[in-house]
Amino acid sequence: MGKLRLSELTTIDKEIFDMARNIENMGIYLSLVSQLDKLARHNRQGSFRTKERYYEAMRRFCAYLADEFHLQKLENISGKHLTAYVLWMQESGKSPSTIKTDLAAIRFFHDKMSSPKYRFPTNDELAVELERRCFGGTDRTWSNTEFNKMLCKALAMDRYDFILALYLAR
Repeated sequence: MGKLRLSELTTIDKEIFDMARNIENMGIYLSLVSQLDKLARHNRQGSFRTKERYYEAMRRFCAYLADEFHLQKLENISGKHLTAYVLWMQESGKSPSTIKTDLAAIRFFHDKMSSPKYRFPTNDELAVELERRCFGGTDRTWSNTEFNKMLCKALAMDRYDFILALYLAR
């Protein structure tokens, strides 16, 4: 196995790499990640990518907790920590989708804890205004010109079933 090049890393990997280099309270961070590992070890829910995404989101949250709050036990996470983390992510320019997915990951692992000290507020109860996610917003329907070109191609191939499907789908 050769050396890993920085250019081969994904965007999230680069963010985690940079975050790991900049953690001020490495001991607290490693303690929190150890607690997270115990929770993640027995997780059988979700797809492989979801598990990975949630784990990485929680590691970023652990780094934030270690540096900003010096929190030593995951069971002591409260709503003020969530609110501060959301504000920090918004200031960092994270998209609403990323913020909500990270919150889902934090809540997921919070639910896995045997005896959490606090109940988490819902997104509506948070002391932060969360932006709504934007899905698409782009009109991807065919223009009349594109539709007519497709009709001509289907007609040239004597594919009347395609022509019928095109009209039905429009």
